[in-house]
Amino acid sequence: MAVLKAYFDDSGNQEQQKEKVCSLAGWVATVDQWQYFEQKWKEALKDYGLDYLHMKDFAPRIKHFKKFKDDEKSRIALLQSLIKVMMEAQLEGVASVVKMTDIRYFNDRHHNDINSYAFNLHTCMNIISDRWPDTIVEMWLDRTNKIGPKINKAIEYCKSDRYFGKYNDKITPFPILKGLTFKDVTPIQAADLLAWEIRRDVITNSFAPIPISDPPFPIDGPMFVPPSEWPKLPKPPMRKSLAEVLGLVSLNDVPVWNYVLLCHLPMFIRPANIDWYHKKLIEKAKKTENKS
Repeated sequence: MAVLKAYFDDSGNQEQQKEKVCSLAGWVATVDQWQYFEQKWKEALKDYGLDYLHMKDFAPRIKHFKKFKDDEKSRIALLQSLIKVMMEAQLEGVASVVKMTDIRYFNDRHHNDINSYAFNLHTCMNIISDRWPDTIVEMWLDRTNKIGPKINKAIEYCKSDRYFGKYNDKITPFPILKGLTFKDVTPIQAADLLAWEIRRDVITNSFAPIPISDPPFPIDGPMFVPPSEWPKLPKPPMRKSLAEVLGLVSLNDVPVWNYVLLCHLPMFIRPANIDWYHKKLIEKAKKTENKS
């Protein structure tokens, strides 16, 4: 049976109230593809006097990357070199995004406590399962606060989720080994690049394959769009840096979870709230009928 390895990182801090968007993204490939990638990625960084990439510091050009503050040409050239490495390695991208304002409102209204990291992880696991249904996938995650409980919660979400289908136990998420950081695991650096770019683009609202609605509950807003329809939805122009990443590397359609979409996942809706939601739909239909 085929075995794939996946490396994922998150962007955005769900613990901060001011956080607008949290993402989880990464790449899936064979062992041979990863070996090629790691060698070429390190070579590309070495050409610019670097031994790792970290978008939190690279984007604002601070710390290890302050030399790019007055050298935009070299900064862009480095990014293009790294993107070329991902293209040549033929990595497959997977990602999920949660709008934090929406998920907080959802949790409050439905007396729930959805963890955004675990929810994004559950979504990525289901996308992988759908794309590689009969494949064992080792899913390595950069270490974050309370990573173990978050992984367990994601598996719990997968097992109770009836929208995506049956839970696939061939996909196993692990935190990278203790003592290792993104500096030591080059595929995590590539995942960091993707998670950062997608999150930044959702914040600027230029990459939203699923219609986004703000709370309170928009009864007149868009209804749930199944994943099969995501490619058909209009996509506004992307930020140039993200367009370069997606233009050269194959990436699955990215779900952007908002309040409306969360309301269409029964595993998170209590019966009383489902009744309330259906009542509102019926009231709306009657008003439309009376007007006609």
